[in-house]
Amino acid sequence: MKSNYLSYSNATAWFRRSLGSRLAARAISLLLFLALAGSGAVIGCASTWTGSVGAVLGKGKIDGRVFVRDAPPDMAAAKAGVRIGDELVAVDGTPVVAMSPADMHRVLAGPVGSKVKLTVDRGGEKLELTVERGPLRE
Repeated sequence: MKSNYLSYSNATAWFRRSLGSRLAARAISLLLFLALAGSGAVIGCASTWTGSVGAVLGKGKIDGRVFVRDAPPDMAAAKAGVRIGDELVAVDGTPVVAMSPADMHRVLAGPVGSKVKLTVDRGGEKLELTVERGPLRE
């Protein structure tokens, strides 16, 4: 059976070819913890974590704000109430705007069944959502 899992080195090579070295470093680290919606592919470090919040996030280059780009309905984030367009403000009370992609990976990834509290801004309203990390798609 062919695996949909991309190793870090394969992901790095693909991003460098696609985006060029300048953007690749930022994009690679941020996407390491994300399950790609629709394809079932997972980019990540399988040896260091087993669960995900199951949302595709995008971080602004200039202001560092983090937005939900996708929240597949069958994944943990959507089940907890996370919606496309929500701004992720904090994870377990820690603001995300100053987090590096590696920091984001560390706080969002974890054992399947463990919980993480996300603070999101939805149209000016702050919401606290508890997400139980789910298994990665395979």
